[in-house]
Amino acid sequence: MALDGAPGRSEGLVLRAADRSVIAKARFQDYERTIKRRDGRR
Repeated sequence: MALDGAPGRSEGLVLRAADRSVIAKARFQDYERTIKRRDGRR
């Protein structure tokens, strides 16, 4: 489910350490943008 509750592709993942000492959000859009930049440099 998307973060805004709308059906469709989700926006990303929430990553947590087992003890929840670290929590991070990874957005698919940011990841895809990074991959495109790296491919362009090669």
